[in-house]
Amino acid sequence: MLALRRSLRPVLATVCSLTLLALPIKSATWVVDDTFGTGADFHEIQAALLAVSPGDTLLVKPGVYKGFTVLQSVKIVGDPGVFASHIKVDAVLGKVLIAGVDAKYLLVTSCPNTVIFDSVRIRLGQAPGSVYAAHVGFCADVRFVDCVLRGPNGGSQDPDAGGGLEVEASRVELTSCKVEGGDGAQTNCSWGGLAGNGVRVSSGSTVHGARSSMRGGRGGDTASSGCSGGNAANGGHGLDSSWSGQGFQNTVILAGLDTDQIAGGDGGKGLFGSAYCGNGGDGIHISGGSLRRSGVTQVRGSAGCYGPGQGGLDGKGAFVSSGATQVVASPSDPTLERLNKPVPGTPVTLQVNGAPVSGRIDAAYEE
Repeated sequence: MLALRRSLRPVLATVCSLTLLALPIKSATWVVDDTFGTGADFHEIQAALLAVSPGDTLLVKPGVYKGFTVLQSVKIVGDPGVFASHIKVDAVLGKVLIAGVDAKYLLVTSCPNTVIFDSVRIRLGQAPGSVYAAHVGFCADVRFVDCVLRGPNGGSQDPDAGGGLEVEASRVELTSCKVEGGDGAQTNCSWGGLAGNGVRVSSGSTVHGARSSMRGGRGGDTASSGCSGGNAANGGHGLDSSWSGQGFQNTVILAGLDTDQIAGGDGGKGLFGSAYCGNGGDGIHISGGSLRRSGVTQVRGSAGCYGPGQGGLDGKGAFVSSGATQVVASPSDPTLERLNKPVPGTPVTLQVNGAPVSGRIDAAYEE
């Protein structure tokens, strides 16, 4: 049962299919529980994945699990309190749904079909080969709904922070998500720890964000009393779309309400001595390709300090280079927003924000 409500508030429509994609009808359901003696079919997610058939469903009970790699079409649905050390989805030809499973890092590579992450939190780690908590590479259709993606902060061993989400040569949708870069750590007599970007887009990718916030991390401070060298780090960008050469132009589409912020991080401070303060990050930084935006608020990061000689510069709400194109939609693009989490046997309510181009709204879902 599906209920629709219409609102006149503006925002974009990127409806991540909202966990509503249908996988094969004939499939089996298996229970995974890390507690022995409960009658569960499996005690580790990876063991279940190696045994089940394509299209099957895994119901995962609360617990702490080893990391796992998905290599075939499957649904993994976790109860509140499911944590795995990592999630990998690699070269799956069919559709994949992962819901309610938290992890340190996420890596999705070479998937030609739809992959959906619903109510997933990725925090504190970095995907292999990346400085971002979540990396999507060479995928046709990856969708995040109600997810949190946050890069780790810098520390004493490595002062540089990690970013939230890196998109390489892929199409990605973000609906009602929060993506943040980590904060750089303070250093002494050296460069402050680098801040993480919220989202980085490269290699001809398309990123479509609706009702989502993105924020760059804060640049690391530095102190240079009694030594030479070292400047505070710049703040990270909320979204950074980099130029990748002819034929590899990125496309970024952002829409939402004015409460949805794409924000740059603040620059680090030169605490004392001769250290320079860092610049603020840009909310949106587009150095190539195209940007279409509406409704969202762009927030510039502040300089770590001001003044002659050692002061930094504020970032920009939206920086678009001369080689890129930008469209500010008016009226704002509509969005379709899910108001409640799917629960078996209960309605899923969707709200239309803004006026759709046509009067027809289609939503596919399964019980």
